[in-house]
Amino acid sequence: MEGTFGFTARINMKGDFIASVRGPLGIELVRLLGVGNEIAAIDRFNRTVYIGEKDEFLRKNGLPDDFIKILFGDMPVMYGAQYEPVNRNEILVRVRENDTVREVSLCIDEMKVCRQKIESALSGHELSMQFSDFKSDGGMKYASLIEMNEKKSKLHVTVKIDELVTGYDETIEFNLPPYSRSSI
Repeated sequence: MEGTFGFTARINMKGDFIASVRGPLGIELVRLLGVGNEIAAIDRFNRTVYIGEKDEFLRKNGLPDDFIKILFGDMPVMYGAQYEPVNRNEILVRVRENDTVREVSLCIDEMKVCRQKIESALSGHELSMQFSDFKSDGGMKYASLIEMNEKKSKLHVTVKIDELVTGYDETIEFNLPPYSRSSI
């Protein structure tokens, strides 16, 4: 699927999230919901709820547990990492975690992650993420342009953040519509 889509997301301090993807006419196509370890994708068009456990979904798709955190270019916690200076502005950090190899490029001038590659031997997925056009708003620095590529599924997503509002700390309820159900 190609085109320009609207994306609105709220993530509270517990890491629970709700996100909405809207099509060109402003019609909600998909709503994503994650509370605790439960995750759901609500397909409004086909009236189907895809539901499962967040950790199982991430593992099956070769994604690390801290995927939501790294989406904003924050440095993941990495034990046993190897650090290698690339140039005056970049440090490459490599780590192997179980069946996953992660390479993170830190941009010194931004003090943020500017690239990340995650390879999963178990699932065969290879996800590359590029973070750029950093902005500061409300004391938080974030990449306003995020590009993600996944080789196995040939997925390419570009996210452009026009505005980021921080401080959302309301409870997110795991309420699902009475659509047909399918496992993620």
